[in-house]
Amino acid sequence: MQRRLPTRREVLLAAGAAGAVGTAGCLGDDGGDEGDCSGDQREVDVPTLGDPDSSIEVEVYEDFACPSCRTYELDVAPAIKEQYVETDEVSYRTHDFPTPADDEWSWKVPNAALAVLEDAGEEAYVDFSAEVYELQGSYTEDSIAELAADHGADEGSVRDAIEEEPFCEQIVESRQAGIDRGVEGTPTVVVNDEFVEEWSVEGVSEAIEAQR
Repeated sequence: MQRRLPTRREVLLAAGAAGAVGTAGCLGDDGGDEGDCSGDQREVDVPTLGDPDSSIEVEVYEDFACPSCRTYELDVAPAIKEQYVETDEVSYRTHDFPTPADDEWSWKVPNAALAVLEDAGEEAYVDFSAEVYELQGSYTEDSIAELAADHGADEGSVRDAIEEEPFCEQIVESRQAGIDRGVEGTPTVVVNDEFVEEWSVEGVSEAIEAQR
């Protein structure tokens, strides 16, 4: 039996925040301070969620220091993941795109997140990357490292990543790939190469449904 799709009203109610909509976010500039890529650098593969072979690909460009990205991650992404990712209807991937909203934390938090991925695995990385937004506005090395440890990552390794930025080059490359694609700010949601005009639950859902 085909699953009944929710009405617009149901989708918005399920999101828990009708105000969690928008087109404006954090606009990119010339890149600002691109973090500290002077130390030893390494890379780690960022996971794709859902069905990697799905014909519908959802990609999200985010800045951990961008308030609009916080709104997206806390109020929009959970509903999209529940409806489409957990049911393997789409592939879903996030990309680091420091605008930078903050010359320090726009770079240091993604370094911490990638350290969590390297040290504790994909599930820890996904959970940490969502929950760390709750610390936005009061980021500190202690608070970030302690959250990472709560998800099974080595606290010392994460502190080192915050200080030394060993994934800086990977993050710079991620940002440049977004610029080359036409991304101008965060959050930016792309569904099968189509830029979503409104990154609300309703807006993203409609973009996904249009690709069926």
